[in-house]
Amino acid sequence: MISSRGGHVIMRIFRLMVWIGKRLANRDTWLVWFSMLLVATNVSPAAQSLTQSSSTRAARSLTDAEVSRMSSRQLAAYVFENHGCKTCHTPGKHGKFSLTDHGKEVSMSSLGCISLLTAMRTTSQEKTGNSTSAQNYKAASFAQFGCVRCHETTGGKLGLTEYGALLKSRHMTCPDVERMMSQR
Repeated sequence: MISSRGGHVIMRIFRLMVWIGKRLANRDTWLVWFSMLLVATNVSPAAQSLTQSSSTRAARSLTDAEVSRMSSRQLAAYVFENHGCKTCHTPGKHGKFSLTDHGKEVSMSSLGCISLLTAMRTTSQEKTGNSTSAQNYKAASFAQFGCVRCHETTGGKLGLTEYGALLKSRHMTCPDVERMMSQR
């Protein structure tokens, strides 16, 4: 867990890096500056929790047969527990998630689920190579948070992977997981 002071430092660094990124055309330069700033401010342990490798979050995709044997509640619980949701969310009340401390920090940086999906929908319509450093950062976050397990950009559109389509066929989209996990 990141302390509130550590989270505050990370958010200030993030805002500074977005400001710098907007002024730098070269994404690699932005990443070098960001890395140097993290090392210089000694917040790398906190930053590591924000940038967990996808292998620690990624779980095996379920097969069609496994999905068909699960109840809706079991399927929602599996997705929530194994596909990165619980990193930022906790089951809430009235069909809505609550946020963990980490989730609150992420949402302050405009990297929440809805804003990432919206950003990816916009970015998918951009011509290759025309993405800004901010768009590239959001695309990396989209992959890092596990969204690419079910969502993909192809042909200028945001769509579903084969696995995402399988879950959707069982009425288990992101909002469905939220609704199921927040029911008593």
